This record gives sequence, C-alpha cells and structure tokens, in this order.
Amino acid sequence: MELIFAYRGKLHRLGLRHLILGLVLFAAVGLLLQPALNDNQSVVADAQVVAMADVDPQRVQRALIVAEAQMAELAARLGELQGRLTRLESIGQQVGELAGFDAEALGFDQPVPVGGPVTADDVPMELPQLLDELRVFAARLDDRGVRLQLLDQELLTRQTDAWRLPSGRPTRSGWLSSAYGYRTHPLNGRRQFHRGVDLAGKAGDPVEAVASGVVIWSGPKDGYGNLLEVDHRNGFVTRYGHNAENLVAMGELVKQGQVIATMGSTGRSTGPHVHFEVLKNGKQVNPHKFLKGRRTANLNL
Repeated sequence: MELIFAYRGKLHRLGLRHLILGLVLFAAVGLLLQPALNDNQSVVADAQVVAMADVDPQRVQRALIVAEAQMAELAARLGELQGRLTRLESIGQQVGELAGFDAEALGFDQPVPVGGPVTADDVPMELPQLLDELRVFAARLDDRGVRLQLLDQELLTRQTDAWRLPSGRPTRSGWLSSAYGYRTHPLNGRRQFHRGVDLAGKAGDPVEAVASGVVIWSGPKDGYGNLLEVDHRNGFVTRYGHNAENLVAMGELVKQGQVIATMGSTGRSTGPHVHFEVLKNGKQVNPHKFLKGRRTANLNL
C-alpha cells in the first residue's frame, strides 16, 4: 500500500511503513507540545526535571570540586602576584627617585598604557592554560624583582658615596674673608700658610656639614676655638672652627646639609666666621673646588 501526494509541483510516494512511523511521531510530538499550549511554565519545569534526571549527580559533584579547587588555586596565584607586584612597584619607585626621575611621570601606581584591535583569531583562554601563564609570569616577576633590587642597591651605594663627598659651602650666606694658601696673619702680622678658608657671617648663623660622616672631634682645640671634625669614611675629613656652639657630639653620625654648629668667634679670631678645612688622606687640600659643588643630600634617609 502506498500514499501518493503532490508537494511543490512534484509527486511523492510514501510506503505503509513510513506512513505508520510518521503518524506515531506526529502523535508523540503532539503529546509533547500539548502542555506548552496549556502552560508554558509547566513545560520549562518539565524540561529542567528531564535534564536533571539525565545527569549523573556524582559527576556533577566531582566537576564542582575540581572547579572549586582550580578557582582556589587561581585566587591564591593572583594574591601572590599582587603582593609581588606591590613590592616591585615600591622598589621601582625608590630606584626612580634615586635616579632622579619624576615619580608622577613614572606612574607606578597606574595601569600600563596598552591596546589594540579585535582580530579574528581571538580565542578565550582555558583555565589550565591561564594557570600555566600565571606560573611563567610569576617566575619572570621574581627575576625582574631581583634585578631591580640589585640596581636599587647599586644606585643607593653610589648616592651614599656622593653624600660622603664634600660638596658646597658650610654656610648659607656670608662671604669669603680669607683664602687658602700663604697670607699675612691678621693677629701677629707674620707670613704663614693658611690651611683652610674663612667664611665670614653673623654670629649665630647655622654651620652645616658639607658631607655625611662621623664626628671625631667636638670641643676646644688650639686656636680653632670650638672645633668640629667630621670623618667621611672615604679618605676625606672636614673641620669647622671658631664655632659659638657645637650642636653634635663625638661619635655622632651627621648627614650632608645638617646644621652641626652655630657661627662664632672663639679661639684666635677677629670676628664671627667659620674656618673650614678639607683633608684628604691626612693632608690638607684646597677647599675652593668643594665650595662650588652642588649637594645631593636627603636628610630624611
């Protein structure tokens, strides 16, 4: 038995077996669609129940456990990287300041400016691949941290060496009243070698250390009046004489630019001034070249 029918201008033959199968399928579809015609919410609920019934609860539980473990590992990795990045930014900030860069221009607290168009080969990253990328990134971050720390130490060493090198005037104002070299002494009229320079000013003016170091003398000494002597631990020693008052004691650490005394006229002196000497490896040298230097001191260190 065959069923002959026309569809889109053509004759089609349908055998008995196919006819019966089609009727059964039609009836089944009708039964499935009937609840949707009556109540759409019921169909959605039935579909969810059927879907849940087809899933193995144990497999779902295992998948959830694996996902939670991966998320926990990812969160731990991100927290670790955040800590390392914060430390790296701190070191970078310090290196930038030591190198003389503008902290705002460096922008360590701002995202790195990057960008680019979307391309056709963009694909989402799977979680295992993301974890591998994080491990590689963490290793690179550690390597850069070590390198940056070594650079920081090198710059700090150089900066510290610079602070220990005599530079600048020990007074903020005043004038040069006596130069280095032979002169006629103002008190006895004899010709003698002046081993330092005299910088005149007002009584009580601040006297500053021209370099960082350790005080090895603080008190009266032969004709110097109240004398301060600072050893800079690099072969240089500086002396500051005729002070009205010494503000630091022997053994005290002083920093470049720190006020260490007040100007006076103690000892063999005709008026308020600072007698300033520079010694290198135990021998007096001309202080003039150091007076013109520029200080790089940071008194907050």
